[in-house]
Amino acid sequence: MKLNDERQDKKLQQWQKIAIAACEQCGRNEIPEIRPIMKLTDWCKEQDIC
Repeated sequence: MKLNDERQDKKLQQWQKIAIAACEQCGRNEIPEIRPIMKLTDWCKEQDIC
């Protein structure tokens, strides 16, 4: 499902808030990086696994 730019931004913000809340709950000092939405094939190419 393709999201428009505005919805993508909102989703990224939501996921960032979730990551921060999870880190606060478990006492983790480092927040994981939330990267922009991309196609699985693009991610695989970036990881050199396709």
